[in-house]
Amino acid sequence: MNINLKIPTSYSRCSLAELRAIADVMADCAARADIYHPFNMQEVRQAVFFRLTGIEILEPVNPRVPVEEQYYKCRLRPYSLEEEDRYHGLLARWRRTKAWIRTNILGYDDTFSLYLWQINFWLNPSVSMPEHEESQESPATNNPSPTPPKNTSLIALLSQHADKVGNVSMPDADDQEDDDLPPLPELPQHPGVLDWLDPSSKDHLMIFPFESVRRHRKTFKAPAPLMDGFSWKRYRFAQDFMSNYIDMQNACLRLQRNQATPPKELKKAIRQLDLSKALFLANIFNARIAYIDEQTGQRREDFHYQSNQAYDNSKFFRNFPDRDWQLITLWWQGMMYYLAVTYPKVFKKQKMSQAPTNPLELYTRTTATMEKYIGIPARDVDREPYTVILQQISDIIQQNEETERISKEAKRKSHKKKH
Repeated sequence: MNINLKIPTSYSRCSLAELRAIADVMADCAARADIYHPFNMQEVRQAVFFRLTGIEILEPVNPRVPVEEQYYKCRLRPYSLEEEDRYHGLLARWRRTKAWIRTNILGYDDTFSLYLWQINFWLNPSVSMPEHEESQESPATNNPSPTPPKNTSLIALLSQHADKVGNVSMPDADDQEDDDLPPLPELPQHPGVLDWLDPSSKDHLMIFPFESVRRHRKTFKAPAPLMDGFSWKRYRFAQDFMSNYIDMQNACLRLQRNQATPPKELKKAIRQLDLSKALFLANIFNARIAYIDEQTGQRREDFHYQSNQAYDNSKFFRNFPDRDWQLITLWWQGMMYYLAVTYPKVFKKQKMSQAPTNPLELYTRTTATMEKYIGIPARDVDREPYTVILQQISDIIQQNEETERISKEAKRKSHKKKH
């Protein structure tokens, strides 16, 4: 039996059901992590592999046999992730019952063995086979012990090179120039199929996972790609709400680790954490409202942003599902990565020794700077697209750096003339 490894190659290529499956796996692995069993990305990749490929584990590996003979007894799930997410398990239970009848009553065996070395070969970066040699497939099989693919390790390739060259001793320094040994073969590597899950990778979720959400019988529209249409004020609000959420989350973790924390204080901190999450969501999601179009002066009813919607609509986003919130935080990280690459001078890293800046103070100073350089009032600055303001800040920083460079060069030349 061959497994169809049609696995997404990035976060942005995942469907909503696949993203939710990844979020569930990460949350489960993080919840089970402790001081003796720390969070392990290899465990996450393996669990995500089973979820995305639709493989269901029936029996775990046998730790008593050698590692190369350890395998899972598996079968393909009789339902897809989309069906599981859409029908909330009803269809999944029915298809699982149908599969049980086929296996136990009709005698149809659809199980197969999936070996650990096969999973590691798919998930871990490894040396590719040389082009002149035939590569072996790694199918899931019903055979008791398939042989792992040969000549896929660095040691095997180096040993082949040594056989071709012969036993070579280390030459003296005088003889190194005369030796003309054949070079080592290049060892092309193929990445693991889920390497993009690693935090060290540069892959991020750049597409908002939802088109809209329905909360308490009210529909809210998701933000446009790359936050198109966000004003400078709305962008600053989103940044401040997310920063407040991170601070509240760290405070809750400290209270949970402190065994002397009163239960009432912990519940209050959790409520504040949920409120900060709701404020962020209410700021980025637009509700359908009636408003006056500034360009035409006509009354319209559509999904539109209002400056006070974060506080007016926060009640609709209380107790937001954790796995969907995880996807939104992944999207926000992707947006921050995109802005950091697009405007590197604005989002440059600061030293940890510097004191943190008050968000309101930073917002006020930035608005005052824009008033000075652009020559427009603060109200118009707030309405400008956030990308325009970020570009203006980047230009100002570049001009200041150029002015400082010219000043330093002039002082250096003046110092040389004196001496």
